[in-house]
This record gives sequence, structure tokens and C-alpha cells, in this order.
Amino acid sequence: MVFTVLSGILQKHLALTAHSISTRTQLPILSSILVRAKGDSVTLTATDLELSIETTFQCVVDEEGEVAVPAKTFLELLSQVPEGKITLKTSAQNTIQIVGESISSKLQVQPADEFPDIFEETKVAFLTLQPKDMEKITKYTLFATSSEVTKPIWSGVLCERKENEIRFVATDGFRLSLVSIPREEAGEEQKGIVFSSRFLKELGALREDMPIQFYLSDQVNQIVAVQDGVRIAGRKIEGEFPSYSKIIPHEASSKIIVKKDDLLRAVKICSVVARDSTSVLVCELHKDQMRMFAQTASVGESTVTIEGTLKGEENAIAFNPRFLLDGVNAISTDEVVFEMTAPLSPAVLKNTNDESFLHLIMPVRV
Repeated sequence: MVFTVLSGILQKHLALTAHSISTRTQLPILSSILVRAKGDSVTLTATDLELSIETTFQCVVDEEGEVAVPAKTFLELLSQVPEGKITLKTSAQNTIQIVGESISSKLQVQPADEFPDIFEETKVAFLTLQPKDMEKITKYTLFATSSEVTKPIWSGVLCERKENEIRFVATDGFRLSLVSIPREEAGEEQKGIVFSSRFLKELGALREDMPIQFYLSDQVNQIVAVQDGVRIAGRKIEGEFPSYSKIIPHEASSKIIVKKDDLLRAVKICSVVARDSTSVLVCELHKDQMRMFAQTASVGESTVTIEGTLKGEENAIAFNPRFLLDGVNAISTDEVVFEMTAPLSPAVLKNTNDESFLHLIMPVRV
């Protein structure tokens, strides 16, 4: 295998695949990057068997071939190579040589046939998203997923196709985030698929000017996202996702609109004294204000009052302060819509003038 490429291009593509390199594995081959030269392009592939990334770029290929290169050493070496053309070539002695204008290095490699075959060709296209929608989905859902290993279904994000929209839903049992993306054409509702949060997070590295096509393979329980020479594959999470629609309130008895910055500051001030795992933050809704209060016997207490516009009845509810802080941080508008029905019913946070997102927080009994 012999090919020539600009060092900066190779470094860029190596950095992308590095996100799926296994650092702890009983299979040494998974600590490598598969390098394949064919036609007029080179493809790099890395996997830890849960997440796989493949990226292809054009270059001058003088001799086709493939080999598995140790990822850590390869990345460290290339990060120090100056900008300019470099040539990579393999030898019969199981090495790959990197040659530049003023450098020459050799690395030990492994046969390519030991590397697992990751990307099945028999897949069905089921979804296309624009990068701006993908950014919205990750911003509004990933923070609400769970790291609880005993309930893997809560660590993912549900993708559900409705007649006129595509819904993405995340929950950890204490809060829930839902974002809707309009469908270009109305269609039949389809059973939901649960994406891993790690898979969705990696899609943020894709280009911002091209659509992302998603494919599904039931044979290997895999979802593949494709965009302009990049393929990212992740496992579907199996299990029954919570019936989220049953807990979302359809009407609110109290609705108050406050400035996001004011609410953030109030929650942060109260969180200083509500550090104990059993501490709660009480929110009281009044005619023209929201009053927040927190108290911990061993620390102290804080009360903050902020202006707001209330519609409906005065009310009160208590939360885990961290969950409320995460929810407010997710809001994209200058003002926050805060809705509730009763002290022991879930409360909902929304953007102003945007019905595509809601964040639900379960209350704490005081």
C-alpha cells in the first residue's frame, strides 16, 4: 500500500475516527485504525464495537492495500508532523513508513483481516435530517439521558415518526425532554427506535452544510448515519421505552413567563445552600413574581424573588435544584415559559413562541 496526502488532511480524518477507538479492550486489534487505500481514496475505520466511525478522503494512491495501524502511536506521530505532503507505504515486514520532506518514521502494524467487519451493506434508509435539526436534537435531549447502567433504555434517545413530525425523547425517570422536527411529507406513524446518546453526540462532528442520512440494519441491530464520506454506526438500544405521552400535562392551571437570566441566577443562588442530596428548591408562583426558596440546616437558606407574568392560579412546587438548572439552561429564548397544574404533578419548561420543545420535571414531595 502506497499513498500520498497532505498531513493536515490525514490529521483531520484521524481525529474524527479517534472518537471510537477502544482504550480498554481484550481485543488488541480494536486499539488500531484500519487504513484502506483503494482507487483514488483512503478510508480510515475505528471501532470499539459499540460505536464505529469510518471516513474517506481523496488522495494519490500508487498502490492499493490495507493494514491496521496502532491508533495511539499513529495519532501522536501525525500530530507532530509539519504541514505538507507525506507518503505512507507498507512493507513485507509488517511496518508502515511515513515519509515527509524532513522526516521518516516506521510503525509496526497488524494484518487488516484481523479487523472486524463493521458496516453491513444491507441497510434500509429510514430518516434524513438537516445538521441544524441534529444540533437542536442533541441540545434538547442528551442532558436528560441517564447514566444508570441497570436501565440502558434510559441512556438513549427515542426517535419516533409521527404523521407530521419526528419526535426525539429522552428521560432518566426524573425529567423528560421532547423535541419535534417537522416532516417534509406527511406519512404513516412508525414504531420508535432508541438511539444511544453516545452515537447522537458524535454526529455533532459532521459538516454543517449537508443532510445526514440514517440507515437501519436489523441483522446487526445497527443504526448508521452517513454524510459526505463519513459513516458513523451505533447500536440500537433494545427495550421498552417509557410511555412518555401519558405524563405530559395537556393543560396547565398556572403559567408564568420569566426572564431566563433571572431564573438562572435565582436557581444558582438557591443551589449554593441546597447542596445536600436531600435538599429541594421550592418555587412559588404569585401574581407578578416567582419566589424561590432553599434551605439546608447545616448550610443555611436563600430566597430569591424575580418578576414574572402569571396566568391562572397561584401555586407552589418543589424540585431537585440540579434538574431545574439543567432544564433552564436548555432554553434557547430570552424568556422561559413555566407551566404546572399541582404541587405533585410534573411541571413543564418551554421556549417562548416555540412549541417544538418541552422539558418536563418531576416534583419533589415536601
